[in-house]
Amino acid sequence: LVILYAIGMPIGYGNLNPMSEEIRNARRMVGLITVLVILLGGLLSALLFYAVSPYGTDLIGVLKHNVGFIFPYLIFSALNGGILGGIAYIISMSRIVYAMSIKKFLPLIFSAFSNNRPFNAEIFSLITYSIFLFLFIHFYGIYDTFLFLGGLTVLSYLTISISASFSLFRISVKKLWKRKGSVTLALLSAILSGAILVFSMQESSPIINYVFLGWIIIGFIYTELLEMISKEKN
Repeated sequence: LVILYAIGMPIGYGNLNPMSEEIRNARRMVGLITVLVILLGGLLSALLFYAVSPYGTDLIGVLKHNVGFIFPYLIFSALNGGILGGIAYIISMSRIVYAMSIKKFLPLIFSAFSNNRPFNAEIFSLITYSIFLFLFIHFYGIYDTFLFLGGLTVLSYLTISISASFSLFRISVKKLWKRKGSVTLALLSAILSGAILVFSMQESSPIINYVFLGWIIIGFIYTELLEMISKEKN
């Protein structure tokens, strides 16, 4: 699990991508920030876990007993980062809901704008996020909720990574001789992400795997139903 979540920590760039339309010079900035988050986040995560490995895997206990008076400040920093991270996830989710509404995967009511913001999508995302989070914490506790949602998030990101790799391969293979590097990168990324996904599913609890695979199946069925309805209307 330590390895699984070490891989999963530097994935904050996923919150940025759905908001690319609101970023100036998005083509350059989104790519730059994505690379920086992966490299810097991965480096800091690896440094942290290697540094505390001699003391065990209980990170909170290690910090509490080995950093002395700095511990309260670290906890405050972690809480602050957690709150900001939660807000970022809600905003990111609202933009995804808005995009799905525009493309008619969700009701058009979620594409309504208010003060230059997708207000309905934001309210829906906030309510959905809060309900699921509070229900999980109430029935399973904070620790198990963290493990479940963290594991599910990592598996989802790996699936997105595989999908993006195949998309890059499909685009690059049309001009194979000019884009050999991109084709090679796409194949290596797909293989690596697939291997990590398999390893992660082996280390995850069965319930996480069931929910993850069930969500993919439900999404596939939902997409097929929408396509059938669209064909009947046409």
